[in-house]
Amino acid sequence: MLVEIADDLDVHYALLGDRAGLGASEPSVAGWSDPSPLPEAEVTEYRVGPGPRGLRVKRRFDLLVGSLLVVPVAPIGGFIALVIRRTSHGPALFRQTRVGRDGERFEIFKFRTMVHDADARKQDLLHMSEADGLFKIRADPRLTPVGRFLRRTYLDELPQLINVLRGEMSLVGPRPLVPEEDAGFKGSSRQRLRVPPGMTGEWQVHRGGGASRDEMIALDYRYVAEWSLWRDVRCLAKTAAYMLGRKGW
Repeated sequence: MLVEIADDLDVHYALLGDRAGLGASEPSVAGWSDPSPLPEAEVTEYRVGPGPRGLRVKRRFDLLVGSLLVVPVAPIGGFIALVIRRTSHGPALFRQTRVGRDGERFEIFKFRTMVHDADARKQDLLHMSEADGLFKIRADPRLTPVGRFLRRTYLDELPQLINVLRGEMSLVGPRPLVPEEDAGFKGSSRQRLRVPPGMTGEWQVHRGGGASRDEMIALDYRYVAEWSLWRDVRCLAKTAAYMLGRKGW
């Protein structure tokens, strides 16, 4: 069986089929053509994502581009931090625990876009969530006026360059979830943790970040299974277009 041969050769492969929500009629091994179908019942273990060499290439790309971005971003970030402090009570930076590669937890950095007691108000707003399995409200009442602008232009994500340079995140990758949301992802959907989470990703440029939970799972799975450096470059270009167009949540 092809899956067993791939395991013996330590080949990283991905099974693409209906389970991934990708619309394929039969399971198949990405990058390997074979006339005979692979019975899903016989597949018990599989791996997706770039191998060690691919991860090293991705990391070097993150360090190179991230280091170049720090210089122009620093003064912009300083100005944004000053505006946040002057217009609302609380710190300029928001820190929160997220789940990273292989389930490792880390502290993410963002510019604060909400009132300082936003977490305390979350329970009262759960019924307003617009994404099944994820807490997401397009017109979140906790957003400050400055925060709405930062969210719309994705400028609130700029401090995550710190996470990228520290190796906790990548420039491009699956959305980093809070532990409560991550606990709802089971089985093949956890393949998204094979790569570092990203500042941006295919979920963010797909319909302006308005993808449903199931769409996000499918997009993340395909991204991990078909990762390439060119895919990251293309996603960064799309993200820049969205930022310039002031689209998003």
